[in-house]
Amino acid sequence: MYGGQFFAADGGTAGSARAVVLAGLAGGNIYFNIHNRTFPAREIRGQPALVPEPASLAIVMTSLGLIAATTRSHCPAVRPAATG
Repeated sequence: MYGGQFFAADGGTAGSARAVVLAGLAGGNIYFNIHNRTFPAREIRGQPALVPEPASLAIVMTSLGLIAATTRSHCPAVRPAATG
């Protein structure tokens, strides 16, 4: 995964190279080029993104639902003015 120049520029060990890649991924500074024989310059280029795991997403959605339910139950009811 890492080339010789990358190793030399970033500490010379797999651990330091991995740390640089993970920091770049977290900062949105990493991209991938996918090459093949038909398109040697680059066929697909993309930037990966960190996506929350399903359990974390479920916790966030549940929390937002509870906040909405709590807020709704504390709002006073609007009653029309009495006419007479």
